[in-house]
Amino acid sequence: TAKNNQIFVHGEGQSSSWGNQISILWEENDNEHATKIGKENIESVDGDQMRIRVIVRKRPMAKAEAASRDEMDVIHPLHYPGYGRVLVYQPRTRVDLTREVETIPFAFDNVFDEGANNVKIYERAVRGVIPGVFMGRWSSVFAYGQTGSGKTFTMMGSGLTGIKAGNQNPASNNPGLYYLAAKDVFRLAQREENGHLSFGISLFEIYGGKLFDLLNNRHPVKCLENHKGKVCFPGLSEHPVQSAEDVMSIIEQGAANRSTGTTSANADSSRSHAVLQISRVLC
Repeated sequence: TAKNNQIFVHGEGQSSSWGNQISILWEENDNEHATKIGKENIESVDGDQMRIRVIVRKRPMAKAEAASRDEMDVIHPLHYPGYGRVLVYQPRTRVDLTREVETIPFAFDNVFDEGANNVKIYERAVRGVIPGVFMGRWSSVFAYGQTGSGKTFTMMGSGLTGIKAGNQNPASNNPGLYYLAAKDVFRLAQREENGHLSFGISLFEIYGGKLFDLLNNRHPVKCLENHKGKVCFPGLSEHPVQSAEDVMSIIEQGAANRSTGTTSANADSSRSHAVLQISRVLC
């Protein structure tokens, strides 16, 4: 029987397995999603007017996970105009030992499946905030997730992922959000009305509750608030840049100074939070 997006199958036949139930739910939700997408009355949210946006990127299953008979893909991302949903299929066993799968929905501003590359994510979720930088606004993008979830891969790209472990892939055409944002910044900087602006870059890490300048031999940096309530970083070096290539060259230098370690999920795991700051400077 089926009820409330849950399937209950009594007996010990093959159809009662969690894997089969998840496959059925997945197909049903895909069909429902396709039907909703085909309707013209779905409202689209203007993301550029939102102060904070939460975006989810699904990582692919690791080889060990995919090879294990005990592992199942239970994360089902669905994109809609203006927002996204993630369905989590939660296998459970009832008190009568009947197997069931509960569908738990979550809503976000955007969702991306494991097939999405960094360019697609940037164009849909990040590009819209760049013009505001030239209007005096502050724009921040940060990645949050567990070890091995792809934070460094998303922000820095495949060319700088695994740089210490020696398994990076510079030839891969999957630049990170840092590079893509820098390209748009310097493209807009070439406009006549922005000719009075130049740009500087800083890169530091937060490790063990302390700040270290990755572009100045890991020199300690303080995080203070001035009399105007503005957060400042005394001792943080700033380096002039004139192109996206300059930005990536400096990021590569800083990446070599990051605190890394080996975990079960990642041979070259970043053990700190890296913060890249691009500042406008009046000429």
